[in-house]
Amino acid sequence: MRPVLVALAALLAAPAAAAAESVVAFPSPGDEVASPRTEISFRGTTRGKIGAVRVRGSSSGRHSGRLRRHSDGGGVSFVPDRPFRSGERVRVRTFRSILGASNGDFSFQIAHEPRRIGPLQIQIPPNPNPDVVDRYRSRRDLAPARVNVAVRRPGTAPGLIFLAPKKGPGQSGPLIVDDSGAPVWFKPMPSKIKAADFRVQRYRGKRVLTWWQGKILGGEGRGEMVIYDKRYRRVARVRAGNGYGADLHEFEITPEGTALLMIYAPVRRDLRALGGSRRALVTDNIIQEIDIPTGRVLFEWHSLDHIGVRDSKFPRPDERLTPWDYFHANSLARDADGNLLFNARHTWALYKIHRTRGRIIWQLGGPHSDFPISSDVRFAWQHDGRRAADGTITFFDNEAQPPVRPHSRLLALRVDEQARTVSVQRAIEHPDGLLAASQGNHQVLPNGNVFVGWGSLGAFSEFAPDGRLLLDARVPRSSDTYRAFKARWVGRPPGRPAAAASRDGRDVTVWASWNGATEIDRWQVVAGNSAASLTPVGSESRAGFETRIEVRTGKRYVAVRALDADGRNLHRSRVFEPAS
Repeated sequence: MRPVLVALAALLAAPAAAAAESVVAFPSPGDEVASPRTEISFRGTTRGKIGAVRVRGSSSGRHSGRLRRHSDGGGVSFVPDRPFRSGERVRVRTFRSILGASNGDFSFQIAHEPRRIGPLQIQIPPNPNPDVVDRYRSRRDLAPARVNVAVRRPGTAPGLIFLAPKKGPGQSGPLIVDDSGAPVWFKPMPSKIKAADFRVQRYRGKRVLTWWQGKILGGEGRGEMVIYDKRYRRVARVRAGNGYGADLHEFEITPEGTALLMIYAPVRRDLRALGGSRRALVTDNIIQEIDIPTGRVLFEWHSLDHIGVRDSKFPRPDERLTPWDYFHANSLARDADGNLLFNARHTWALYKIHRTRGRIIWQLGGPHSDFPISSDVRFAWQHDGRRAADGTITFFDNEAQPPVRPHSRLLALRVDEQARTVSVQRAIEHPDGLLAASQGNHQVLPNGNVFVGWGSLGAFSEFAPDGRLLLDARVPRSSDTYRAFKARWVGRPPGRPAAAASRDGRDVTVWASWNGATEIDRWQVVAGNSAASLTPVGSESRAGFETRIEVRTGKRYVAVRALDADGRNLHRSRVFEPAS
């Protein structure tokens, strides 16, 4: 396959002389499926050094544009004033040495984009948990899906659980729960907008919440990524570049503070050699690295430029307007050496992509595996291929759809890249023999426990290193969560706690909550005949998202205080009269 170029972070790892002599460009020289709305990114140079950039489309003619600086100072993007035309060849002329170019000149092809398409077709069977939502007297605007915990044993790792229920009853959105399944924070999404890949990451040295949000069309998504701080305020929005919509499957923040994301883009391809049509629809899977402050594209890579459609295990659809989802990438992660691990469900393979040349260093699994694959190693329709802290490569090995093995499993592989050998270090199945048709993830926790989201089944579990089941839970029957994670998190929401109360004579029932607050130990009820004369009249230990407190008082007004484990007042609700 043709070499691909990479982002500056990788270029800096190369010998200094090579970095000084060459610039990398995206789209890369020879690319065949660039977006009509692409910008042209140059990494390893500055606006002053790149000089004049001349761009001409074979049918659209000369394109003027502006050079925009990348926030790290390591590159610039030529942003055309108008889009290119579908199917045309674009020629770029510079006066710099460009990797893969001839005297600074190169060309790339614009993809043949379809005008109408149908959604990708992936069937997701329902899970058996009842359709129940949680409702609260103190927060009537919230209705998250209820999480049912069936197994809870000692030995679970500390931390909270991060879900994003969708499709089911109640509201969809990012949801944090504790080991009992009780909500800690919930953010409902607007109508028809879903969330996925909700987790804790680090950005600019701080722990943040991140997720994808947008519309889900069959097995893909088109939307954007968001970053929230510990006070649940949005600090950044990340969109795919070059006119694309970001797919739901991955949003990873790199140590350099850039964003890795994926895109599904249907294009026209000639599939007559496979018995298809000359203008068949095929889904290209794209990697982008985005400069978060500016939104500039730092790196772009296309599956159709590197992975042949003949490698696919997924049959071509019969419907003319349904794209052939031949690759179906579902995870993208940095390896320990800075290169990329790119997992494809529909080729049964994980690809390691070089960060200085973009070539495929090796392929694990699939029809062209660089490693011998024994029957115990073999995985199928897998998700979430990435490197764990112990050096193993882990997968959520779906084994369906259609079924290959009877059960899905959590797979950890020892991979010797030099000797080209691979063996199983750990394989865990659920005691109930679960088979997840789609989605899912595998997370190795700091204490060695294994946390797993069972994807389309709407379940999540935690296992001890020896495979003992410590925690097992599910969201409602008609819902699911693409991934599930566990992590430490301290949330300090803005605003006041919420409260509601009812009175029957001197008997007062108070309901208290504070969406997102993680440091509450007890709730204290205070009462008085004025807001200035409130005194404590009762308290109760925090019990889930909303705590019910029974007190006796004849005072006219009440409020609640959120207290931490040391008895400090975190914040007080508004003062109000209980309903009679």
